[in-house]
Amino acid sequence: MVRQWFKVMNDMLDEMLTRYPAADAAQRGLIEAQLSKIQDMSDMIVDGWLQVEEKLARLREMTSFGEADGGKQTLAAAAPILGEIGHAAPAASAEAGHVLGTAEPSPSASAETGPSQAAREEAERHLTAGQGYYDLAMYKDAAASFSRAVELCPESLAARMFLAMSYMHLREWENAERHFLFIVRTASQPKLKALGLNALGCIQAVTANLEQAVQYFKQACEADPAFTGAARNLANCRSNAGPLTLYFGNSEFGCT
Repeated sequence: MVRQWFKVMNDMLDEMLTRYPAADAAQRGLIEAQLSKIQDMSDMIVDGWLQVEEKLARLREMTSFGEADGGKQTLAAAAPILGEIGHAAPAASAEAGHVLGTAEPSPSASAETGPSQAAREEAERHLTAGQGYYDLAMYKDAAASFSRAVELCPESLAARMFLAMSYMHLREWENAERHFLFIVRTASQPKLKALGLNALGCIQAVTANLEQAVQYFKQACEADPAFTGAARNLANCRSNAGPLTLYFGNSEFGCT
């Protein structure tokens, strides 16, 4: 996963290096904004890795001296470090992190009827590439990668959720709605179902169907009472206080 993420970043930078000299002022502005985001992620990774290296150095020093309970102590100390290394690549976003944490395959999927191992591996590559694009707010490219991942592994709720979120940012409401409906029908995790229902409520609200939006927000609250986003959207719909602001993950959608 980490290796694939770095490959995606390098490919993006190669493309930016090629495009920048011939770009106009507006295009250069977009490239510079993307560069700023990549730099922020790079700084975060370097800072995090320095912490890991410090702990590794301490661990190496402990093992070299062979303390009395060395075997048990080494395993206990290594566990959190290995965890940090395994999660070195940054999450696509706060909302995406929640999705990945709750995503699950369809109960009907099986080794006999599901995608082949090769298809799953290719889908994973497209999912990783899409997350890189999503982190950089390149939602059209992200949608293309996630769409391919869904084609290869239709039961992947993580790929569908990322794809639907990309469509939300692109304001392609019908495409987003189709995938959120699939997630709501398929997911068993309350958090994932609530996220889907909340998104469907946002879509109904921005398309001027407030009554249906209220119903979706109510269902989202019932699916996961701890999910505050739907409760805020429900309260906003009921307030009748001018222009409506809706919340989906870290994003806001306005409608009148």
